[in-house]
Amino acid sequence: MQNNPLISIIMPAYNCDKYLAQSIDSIISQTYKNWELIVIDDGSTDESKNIALSYNQKDHRIIVVENKYNKGIHGALNSGLDICRGNFIARADGDDINLSERLNTQLEFLHNNPDIDIVGTGYQLFGNNKNKKVFHPSNSVFLAYKFISNTYFCHPSVMFRKNVVSTIPHYPEVACEDFAFFSKIIQKHKGANINKIMLLYRQHESNYSNTANKKIEESVQDTFLENYKFYTGEEKDSEIFYDFQHNKKIDYKNLFLINKINKKIAKSIKDKYRLSYLEYLNLIISQTRDLIKVSIFTKLKILYKFLKRN
Repeated sequence: MQNNPLISIIMPAYNCDKYLAQSIDSIISQTYKNWELIVIDDGSTDESKNIALSYNQKDHRIIVVENKYNKGIHGALNSGLDICRGNFIARADGDDINLSERLNTQLEFLHNNPDIDIVGTGYQLFGNNKNKKVFHPSNSVFLAYKFISNTYFCHPSVMFRKNVVSTIPHYPEVACEDFAFFSKIIQKHKGANINKIMLLYRQHESNYSNTANKKIEESVQDTFLENYKFYTGEEKDSEIFYDFQHNKKIDYKNLFLINKINKKIAKSIKDKYRLSYLEYLNLIISQTRDLIKVSIFTKLKILYKFLKRN
């Protein structure tokens, strides 16, 4: 790997003193060593700040930013983005565990794939009796298509090139800050996911996705609409497409309409990503496969409800 580039890791921390030390230790244990860890204490009322400061005293690579008031997840992340010095920026959370090869694996991937600017990884849920492995699409073109209605990066698993923030400098002030931020990136830069588990994602009642569920759901719909208009140039039939792609629901009378929207989106992605004809054809095939899956899923749900009633 050339020049041993610096990686800036942004870790917001808010009232996570139960888990923060374990999370920081998982960064210190990385096999790749040329990093800076920026821990942003976002107005914590527990021991989170003191834990972070104790690590700062022992390891000069660990920087602690103290927000004077709680800025929320987007504000804490932007505080970190503003002072990153690395050629690459990685995300981490104060309650997760990063596997030791994570940084090295992602850095090698970006080095070997110069056309990719942002990369996530597979992750494993743990806590609250959950032990599920999750993998998102690895193909950059299909990822762009799926990203219209939801995020397909595990937020604390991503790494991206510093040049990304020259075009999209900050997380937007919305409840689904990751989906909105990554949507803007994917519209201008190719992304991918590595199909390896590189992160243990802790589940607990204080997870932001649990405490702000309703706000996030509304924000996702707003971001979807922006994405839909970006790729189709209009708002028409957006609700039908959202039901199909996000909710995995389809009314069979809309099959041809969704297929038509899919083709329009595929043409837009082809132009923006400058796809070859083969890449474009593969996207059309993937879209068709997705449409068949949702159609079958919808039919099975209808059958299940019928059998349950009778």
